[in-house]
Amino acid sequence: MFIGATGKSAQIPLFVWLPDAMAGPTSVSALIHAATMVTSGVYLISRMSSLYILTPEVMLIVAVIGALTALVAATIAMTQYDIKRVLAYSTVSQLGYMFLALGSGGFVAAMFHVMTHAFFKACLFLGSGSVIHTMEHVEHGLHEDGKEVHFDPQDMRNMGGLKKYMPSTYWTFMLATIAIAGIPPLAGFFSKDEILAYTFNAGLGEYAGGLYIALWVIGAITAFLTAFYMFRLTFSTFHGTFKLPQRFKEAVGAESMLHESPISMTTALWVLGIGSVVGGFLGIPEFFVSTFSHGAAEVNLLHGWLHEVTATVNMEMAHATEWTLMLVSIVLAVAGTWVAWKMYSADKLEASDAALSGRFGALYEVWADKYNFDEIYEGYIGNPLVRLSDKVLAVFDMKVIDGIVNAVGGIVRLFGSIFRYIQTGVASSYAVALVLGVIIVLGMLIF
Repeated sequence: MFIGATGKSAQIPLFVWLPDAMAGPTSVSALIHAATMVTSGVYLISRMSSLYILTPEVMLIVAVIGALTALVAATIAMTQYDIKRVLAYSTVSQLGYMFLALGSGGFVAAMFHVMTHAFFKACLFLGSGSVIHTMEHVEHGLHEDGKEVHFDPQDMRNMGGLKKYMPSTYWTFMLATIAIAGIPPLAGFFSKDEILAYTFNAGLGEYAGGLYIALWVIGAITAFLTAFYMFRLTFSTFHGTFKLPQRFKEAVGAESMLHESPISMTTALWVLGIGSVVGGFLGIPEFFVSTFSHGAAEVNLLHGWLHEVTATVNMEMAHATEWTLMLVSIVLAVAGTWVAWKMYSADKLEASDAALSGRFGALYEVWADKYNFDEIYEGYIGNPLVRLSDKVLAVFDMKVIDGIVNAVGGIVRLFGSIFRYIQTGVASSYAVALVLGVIIVLGMLIF
C-alpha cells in the first residue's frame, strides 16, 4: 500500500510525473495536483494508521522517504525558472512533509497539512495562471502588431514588476507564499510546525531515535529552503522592473499590455488567500492554547479521533521543548525569507542564481539537472523497453500472434473451399444425405 501511495502522492523515486503534469491548465493543477488527487496517498496511510503503527520498520521507511522527497524537491525548485514547475516541485516537497509526519506517527498533522496546503497551493497555482494569462496576452498583442516576438510566458526571467499591474494577484500570491513559508500566524505555520514537532518527538522514542532526529534536521533545512525558493519566485515575478523589454528588443511597448485578470479569476484568488490566512487556526497546538487558556481540548478541532492512536507512537514533550521547536521553525522561515529578499528583490534573478551556482558548484548543477532522474528512467527503463518492443515484442507480435490469427483464417478458408462442393442445391441429394446420416446414427446406436 505504501508503494502505491508513493506513486500516487509523488514520492521518491516515483515523483517525476508530477512536474510533467504541469502542462495542463492551472485550474487542473490547483484542484487535482495540489488539493485532491496527489494527497490521496496521504489519506490512505492515515486511514490505515492502526495497521502502520504495528510495523515501526515501515513507519521509519515512510518517514525517510518523506524527508528525502521534501529535501530533493526543494533543492530542485531553487533552480527552476518555469513558474508552474517551481510550484510543482514545491508540491512534491510538501507531500514529502506529509509523509514525514505519517512516518513519525503524526497522522492528524499530516491530514492537517493536507487541508492547509490545499488553500495556499491552490491559491499559488491559480495566481500563476493569472500571471501566465497576462503574459500570454502580451505575447499575443505583440504578435498582432506585426512583430514576431515569441517568448515563454511561464518563464520568470521574462517577468518582474507585475505588482503594480496585478495588485489582487500579487497580494493573494504573497499571502499564500507567506503561508507555505511557515511564517505565523498563517495556515502553513501551524501545520508545518506540528509536523516537525512530531518528527522531533519520534526522535525521543526508543526505536530509531537518532535517525528521527536526523530526519527532523532534514525537515528543518527544507523549511528554510521552502521560504527561500517561494520568495525567490514571488520577488522575481512581482518586484523590480518588467524584464521582458530588456530581453527582447522587439518587446518595446509590452508593458502597456500588462493588466489585472478579470474578477472571475481574482475572486477565487481572494477566497483561497483568506483560507491561507485563517485555515491554520483550526489546528492550533494544544500547548500553544493551554499557555493562555484552560480550554485547549475544546479549541483544537482536529486532535480528537486519532489522539489515542498518536499517543501510542509518540511520547509527551515538555512545553518548553515545544516552544523551542516553534521558535526554531519561525527563525528558519524568516531567515529563508530574508536571504531571498537580499538576493532577488532587485532584479537579480539570473545574477543571484549564478552566484548560487558558483558557491555550490557541481551540487547546484545536480539540482538544476533534477538529479538526472528523468535521464536515469529514460536510459535504464524507457529506452530498454522500447528496444525490447522493437526487437522482440514486435517480432513476436508479427510472427506468432499474427501468425496464429492468419492460420485460423487460412484453415477456415480451406475447409470452406472443400465443403462448398457439397452444397449442390439439389433437394434429392440432400434427402439421400439425410437418409444415409440416419442409417449411420442408427447403426452406431445398435452396434
